[in-house]
Order: sequence, then structure tokens, then C-alpha cells
Amino acid sequence: MSLFVQRMGQGLGKAFLDHVKRNRDRIELWTFVANDGTRRFYAREGFFEAMRTDGSENEESLPDIRLRWERARDG
Repeated sequence: MSLFVQRMGQGLGKAFLDHVKRNRDRIELWTFVANDGTRRFYAREGFFEAMRTDGSENEESLPDIRLRWERARDG
């Protein structure tokens, strides 16, 4: 599944992500290495790099990164 927000800067992506985070303990997603804006957005939202590839296994053959977010555990 892919999701793209066309009207950037209006909080739509953050609102969607906040909704998803409410119902999950962990989220993983992929983005391209070259997509700096997207990577900065997810970093601000608490995602970290879990894996990096050379792109040989995606349709675009572009290097990509798997990002992960995990709910903070009380403790």
C-alpha cells in the first residue's frame, strides 16, 4: 500500500499519522534515500532507520530505507 499527501504543509500527513499511531504499538514503512523531505518528516515524528537497501529489490531500483516507529513503553 502507498500513501502520498499532495497538499504538503497543511498538517494532513501528521493528522493521518497521529490517527494510525493511536491504534498501533509499532509502524514500519519504506521511503527512498533521496526523499529528504519525507525522511525529515518521519524523523520529527519519532521514526528511526531500521534498514537500508541498494534498491535492487524495488520497482524503481532506487536505494531505500525502512523506517520504524515504536510506542514508548511505560516503565
